[in-house]
Amino acid sequence: MRIRTQTKTFYLNGQDIDLFSEWLETSLSERGIERKQRMRTRLLMEELLLRSRDRLGEQTPVTAVCDRDFFGRPRLRIEIAGEPFNPLVIVDSELGT
Repeated sequence: MRIRTQTKTFYLNGQDIDLFSEWLETSLSERGIERKQRMRTRLLMEELLLRSRDRLGEQTPVTAVCDRDFFGRPRLRIEIAGEPFNPLVIVDSELGT
């Protein structure tokens, strides 16, 4: 069974992030990803989106694409408008130092 490419566009507000998380769960489940991996991916993406929201604001548009790469492996691409930064790097101000 061929799973088509799925695209979702949303903003970085709390409600949209929750809807994205549910969409991601469904998309990964349809691709046969194990539950443990789906949960890890959801938590990582929620953290990434929350940090992006803190830096870029709630009205920042985001596009997510769930598809397969050339070799058939599942792939998730996230495009966030704004200045480039790595939301998974902890800076000193977040550590309280």
